[in-house]
Amino acid sequence: GNGVPIAWSAISGLSPPPKPYGQMKNTLYAVDDSAFKRSRLFIIDTKSSPEPAMITKAMYIKDENGVFAAFPPYGEFSAADRNAMINADDTVNIDSEGIVATPSGFWVASEGKGTKGDNSDRPVESLNFLFRLNMDGVIEEVVSLPDAVNDIQLRFGFEGVTVEGDYVVVAFQRAWGGEEKPRLGIYNIDTEEWKFVFYPLDEPESQNGGWVGLSEISSLGKGDFLVLERDNQGGLDASIKRIYSISLGDLEDVDDGDEITKLLVRDVLDDTAASGGMPLEKIEGMAILGKDIWIVNDNDAVDFNTGETQLINLGKLL
Repeated sequence: GNGVPIAWSAISGLSPPPKPYGQMKNTLYAVDDSAFKRSRLFIIDTKSSPEPAMITKAMYIKDENGVFAAFPPYGEFSAADRNAMINADDTVNIDSEGIVATPSGFWVASEGKGTKGDNSDRPVESLNFLFRLNMDGVIEEVVSLPDAVNDIQLRFGFEGVTVEGDYVVVAFQRAWGGEEKPRLGIYNIDTEEWKFVFYPLDEPESQNGGWVGLSEISSLGKGDFLVLERDNQGGLDASIKRIYSISLGDLEDVDDGDEITKLLVRDVLDDTAASGGMPLEKIEGMAILGKDIWIVNDNDAVDFNTGETQLINLGKLL
């Protein structure tokens, strides 16, 4: 509102507007992650003139009604930990890693902080949360995982989120608690119940080793989804930046614990270097807007990073 440009930094999730798009047909929503306090939602105009795309609005996520403040502590996550995530002005310090817009607002996936039982190095200071927000970014509901899943928390948690009918579907970045594969969590909004399927990650292929994890999930409708998979390597060491499709069918009929399969849609490694730079590490956001698929990288708020943010329209892939 003051004419000062809004910086592209630590963008970690993308979403199209809910259908029908109407006047929002060139709009994307985004979030920033825990590189910043006072977590925000962004509105992106993908057809700004003159180009490039522009962030036209930022909104703070707020706990004005005390919904998050009333969330009970659990396990190593204490009341003091929760209170540290809520500021005096009701803004919150969460680790937003995914966003999906709905007709009434948004769901935001916040990654947990810390690993269960790792009290010395990376203790649990936050659980993984789904936050339901109204159109102004005010928290209306807070959802956490079942106790048995919270009890095996690894610091690589929620990364992307989408909505399919009466379900919110969230991607876990990596496998938890000795499990071989990461989970996709399927949350029934009406019954408030969870079930999970297991996703087959690619093995690391980088000359520098590292790990591979999930970064994003987007609904195609009718039980079909796109997922974004990446390694934690950039530049000449980058190897895996891929979009896969999965089919879960009717989510009501999905059995808890199912192992799923995937099909390669596109290897986007070269797309991240198409502008002449080095391949990017953290391809973290993906959105399906009309028939086009958009991706964006998290520049880690320029820490150990070139600072470059690329919002890339891959066009029609399906």
